[in-house]
Amino acid sequence: MNSFRLHLTICRKTVLLVSFLTVLAYSQDCIQFVSPKPGKIVSSPLCTLSLETTCTDIYKIELQARYFSGNSDTATVVSLGSKNRSPYEFVWDLSTIPNQLFAGVAFLAEGYKHNGEIVVIKREGVFLAHQPVNYEKRKLDYEYSGTKTLTGDTITIPGNRSNLKIRSSVYWNEKYLTFIIDVEDPFFNSNMSKNVLSDIGAEIVIDPSISRKPCPGKDIVAFSIPLFGIPYRLSYKPTFDDSGSFKMISSSTPCDFPYTVLKDDYKGYKIYFPIPKKIISDTLPDSLSCNIVLKVLNENNQLTRVSWVKSGTFDSHSPLLFNTLIRTPKPLMKNLQLIGSITFIAGLLLAFLCGLIIRIIRKPKVKKAIEKTESEQKLFDNLKEAIDRQVTYKNLNSDIVARELHISTKKMNNLIKNLTGLTFQNFLMYARIEIAKERLRSSYCNESTIADACGFTDENEMNKYFLKFERTTPVKYRQKQQVT
Repeated sequence: MNSFRLHLTICRKTVLLVSFLTVLAYSQDCIQFVSPKPGKIVSSPLCTLSLETTCTDIYKIELQARYFSGNSDTATVVSLGSKNRSPYEFVWDLSTIPNQLFAGVAFLAEGYKHNGEIVVIKREGVFLAHQPVNYEKRKLDYEYSGTKTLTGDTITIPGNRSNLKIRSSVYWNEKYLTFIIDVEDPFFNSNMSKNVLSDIGAEIVIDPSISRKPCPGKDIVAFSIPLFGIPYRLSYKPTFDDSGSFKMISSSTPCDFPYTVLKDDYKGYKIYFPIPKKIISDTLPDSLSCNIVLKVLNENNQLTRVSWVKSGTFDSHSPLLFNTLIRTPKPLMKNLQLIGSITFIAGLLLAFLCGLIIRIIRKPKVKKAIEKTESEQKLFDNLKEAIDRQVTYKNLNSDIVARELHISTKKMNNLIKNLTGLTFQNFLMYARIEIAKERLRSSYCNESTIADACGFTDENEMNKYFLKFERTTPVKYRQKQQVT
């Protein structure tokens, strides 16, 4: 029932136009409208109308126009004059006429015959868009899904009572284009009848392409959200027929979006309505135009409409008048995927830096100041001599040296660790690196030959321990240290 009442209300102007044009029987045998064509948009301050006739017994044609002014539902009828002979052209000065949108303006032509018969024809659905329009622009900010408080660039909609305050905000995200409408009304009572609550609410009309057409069509995305009952989507279809008639046909289908309506007695109500982005377009455009219409009660408890767009009751559904929302980029701090990527990369860099610092701190090196007993010094000197004699033997290991010194391998390893800070393997490699450094400085043998001569398994092993102890490669060391 609610949708039927809405359709009847929206079509009220069309009904008035039809009543204007059904006074006399229609006949298009003798007179035809040449211009303007049905659906014509007149944007100049003068509208030229022309007719032609095929009847020789018509001696006069009179032309009338019917239009609406402001919020009034009462139509204004004006005479555009009469013509006694061809060409039947009439010029209508539009300087004081408001734009005629949504239902447009209607024309009625009467042809008078010598036998007293009157031939009547009509032309409906001509739109006047000659008066300038001021568009309000607002930012369309990004917010997370589920945000139900007014955000960003708040829209103020003028009410029909001094104690009625209406505010709204719109935001976007990856899933929805969300409208939040906050109505402060000290007269609101949720105990009103269901019929009244189903009439009160909001309408949202969106033009994703900013077409600036005078009347809504299939491109328009429109929804009605009542305070009682489920929301429904409105579809508009402008229709012209051969008789010259124009009708705005509307239909409605229920929608199941996760909307919320919060009612608070003697304080007002709030509407939270997220529209799935895919309904508007695959990719949300950088800008779109829209209007927000509120159906509220006036001081006499009569249902009236107020809207963000300052216009007549029905013209508020005209895309020509819609205000503009300009989408702002998604803020860096609200881009969770980007933040996650940055955090991950920063974590890797931090881990690498920490590892580098630890590696520098833990760089193997021989202790410079060693406190040792006389017996430890003697044993260590014997150890060094044993290693120096066999340092270039590739198979040299801790067991061989320990047996030569007649001590256990564990005792020998502890001695080296305590006095140098190195393991046996690192101590051995350190000694080989010292020999390799001298040969790199004083000879022209290649690195592979030097590695083999110093006891390394291969050149790669020498490179490994060169980097470990000298923080450079044998090649770079030779370039800097070689004696000419």
